[in-house]
Amino acid sequence: MPHRVLPQETSPNQAMSEASARRQSQQGGAINLEGQTIDMAGSGRSGAAQSFVSGLAVSGAQKAMQDWLNQFGTARLGLDAGSFHGGSLDMLFPLYDAKKSSLIFSQVGVRRNDRFTDSYRTTVNVGLGYRHFFDKVMLGANAFYDADVTRGNRRYGLGAEVWADYLKLNANGYFRTSGWKKSPDMDNMLERPANGFDLRAEGYLPQLPQVGAKLIYEKYYGHDVGLFGSHDRQENPSAWTVGLTYTPVPAMTFGIEQRMGQGGRNETALTIGMRYAIGVPLNKQFAFNENAVAASRKLKNMRQDLVERNNDIVLEYRQDRIIGVQLPGTASGIEGSQLTFPVNLVANKGTPQVLWSGSAAGFALPYGGSGSGILTLPAYNPNGNNTYQLVATAAEGTYKVQSNAMTITVNAAPVAALRVMLERSKAVASADGTDAVTFTATVKDSKEQPVADTAVAWKVTKGTASFKSLARTTNRNGQAAAVVTSLKADDVAVQVTLADGTAAQSDTRFSVDTASAAVIQLDGAPSTPQVANSTDVLTLKATIKDKSGSNVGAGIVVHWHADRGVLSAASSLTDDNGVAVVNFTAPSTVGDVHVTATGAAGDPGKMATITYVADLATATVAQLDGAPAGSQPANGSDVVTLQATVKDRNGNPVGPGVAVSWSTDIGTLSAGTSSTDGDGKAQTRLKAPLSAGTAHVTAKAAASDAGKTLAIEYVLDLNSARAEITDVSENWDQGDFSSRYWDITVKAWDVSGDVKAPGATVTFSSTSEGNFMTPVTVIASGSGKASALFRIPSGDLACGDSRSATLTVKASASDPGVTRVLTAFGDC
Repeated sequence: MPHRVLPQETSPNQAMSEASARRQSQQGGAINLEGQTIDMAGSGRSGAAQSFVSGLAVSGAQKAMQDWLNQFGTARLGLDAGSFHGGSLDMLFPLYDAKKSSLIFSQVGVRRNDRFTDSYRTTVNVGLGYRHFFDKVMLGANAFYDADVTRGNRRYGLGAEVWADYLKLNANGYFRTSGWKKSPDMDNMLERPANGFDLRAEGYLPQLPQVGAKLIYEKYYGHDVGLFGSHDRQENPSAWTVGLTYTPVPAMTFGIEQRMGQGGRNETALTIGMRYAIGVPLNKQFAFNENAVAASRKLKNMRQDLVERNNDIVLEYRQDRIIGVQLPGTASGIEGSQLTFPVNLVANKGTPQVLWSGSAAGFALPYGGSGSGILTLPAYNPNGNNTYQLVATAAEGTYKVQSNAMTITVNAAPVAALRVMLERSKAVASADGTDAVTFTATVKDSKEQPVADTAVAWKVTKGTASFKSLARTTNRNGQAAAVVTSLKADDVAVQVTLADGTAAQSDTRFSVDTASAAVIQLDGAPSTPQVANSTDVLTLKATIKDKSGSNVGAGIVVHWHADRGVLSAASSLTDDNGVAVVNFTAPSTVGDVHVTATGAAGDPGKMATITYVADLATATVAQLDGAPAGSQPANGSDVVTLQATVKDRNGNPVGPGVAVSWSTDIGTLSAGTSSTDGDGKAQTRLKAPLSAGTAHVTAKAAASDAGKTLAIEYVLDLNSARAEITDVSENWDQGDFSSRYWDITVKAWDVSGDVKAPGATVTFSSTSEGNFMTPVTVIASGSGKASALFRIPSGDLACGDSRSATLTVKASASDPGVTRVLTAFGDC
């Protein structure tokens, strides 16, 4: 923790009240060491012992002066015992003293020290105060004016006091009245008093008056305030000071103070106060007499004590802004003309404000910060003074500096009948055909008087523009105006010419209205369908113009968007022709792609539609459908519809018109070739064969296409089986002579009649004259055969009589069947 001695305004604890001190001074001299401080950090000032000895050396002169001053009121004289470079003197003069009730006083002081600065400062304090005494308390108010006569810093202070026995309360405010001054403590720095306040409390224990305590809070405002010195600056700093004092004997007071600031800043100081009264025995001055010490703590003995305040000025600092300005020594020009002259301005920070003064200030244009000044010279005075002075003042805040005086000489204009000046209303306009620039021609004679009714001719000498309106003669003010617009971004020059050939010219620029930049055309999208192969690239171009149709030129952003495919960039910039380019790579899917290009905000843009179709060169049959579930009857009539789906390598349906070839090893195809429809599907029909087997149907879209194959299994169609009676023979083995019996043998064939139909259901039926002795429904064997026993009763027939029966055999429900008539005869 750093420690250094704090300079002391007032004695922290007076061994005796100042009234008592005055009484003792009448008895003889007093050696006063009050306020002498011991440097605990050894900071370069004298040590404690040296300070003490030095204090004894100077105290004689100090005491003699203080005795003389005390006859006028209260005085305190302090000398810098460590270096002899400084000291202080404070005096309080009663102006009106009502003894018991009130006191009006004046307090003046002067001090020289380096408490808050690197350099020694001499400060003068002048104050006026009022104190009103009640039974147990005193209320006071005061006002001070503080002046640093060394550097010209000034401030005033307002204070309030509340005192009682054993207690002093003080509040002080400090307010600057002077501005920035160059600081001697640091290079390129300015200083001024800092505004602030402090609150002070000092008290003693009635039971132990030798012990006292003090508490000070101080606060100052500013960006760089040196509350702890010029090299230890803070923004809006504050500090607390806590102190203890001990007065064991009337002649000696010891004190310790701790000053604590923001950011860990602190100082510690020890103080020694010693008062030696000449002529008073030492045993009394150094006797431990509590009553002698307690007398100085009473309010009645503090009546004319000095005001407790900070008499040193705390400073705020900032960097010095070095500025300078210089003008040419002389300048001259012709009456009515504009004279441009250099302004040499030097500033280490920013651009200072430049103000004109002098006799030429009235016709100087405001300084625009370009390094040049402009004068519109007045008319030449043939009978008077034509020399003027101009001074520039550069100001930065409250800091100002003046240039040298420039002498301007106005010369008479050459003899001429008329002269014309041409001014424009603005330097830049939009090339939208609406935004106009007004050119005003002013015609004057040699005496600078406007000339009315003078013919003028207008002409655009550069660029492309048109006159919206124009006046061909001057009005009574000698002025004629022409209004010019343009639909093209260009530099335009307009010339006005008088009848005698006198001319003037001014220019302007019509610029592109980038805020209205819009895409007016989008090129590069082909009108024919493109292949969706993910590789082909198209170059799209967007042409941008403003609302007047002017070319926007280079650097305008165009935003691109596509719902499919790949853009080479989301945005691109226009070239000099106002054209922005982007590359678009084909998508892998078919359909319409919409690419949009937009310009400035609010531009709906332009959209191009590109149609993408399948890549027919890579068309193949991707899927073959239509095979029914399970086996199918080989009946030669049933038809199956087969469908082939054709796609390109990216899985896109090929659309209509792609030929698909069909083949099969059994069955009959309705067509060997068919074409795809809009969905890329082609169909054919397969008629069932008449024989069982597996039909392998293959569909191909191109010669290189491996195609797709599906299999359909055909089996015998028992539902269309046909029966054939292959044998009818009488059966004599039944042992029944009352009936005649026949064995019926049947073979089942498929519908073609060429293939046996094992498993076919064979049914036997007959007319009522006969009946079957076996089941009438029989399943054909593996050889397709079935048999049955048929009977016709004949026992009741007479010789020569007969009985016939018709039998029918069928192999399926659809079989029309075969019939046979059998006859039984009666026995003879």
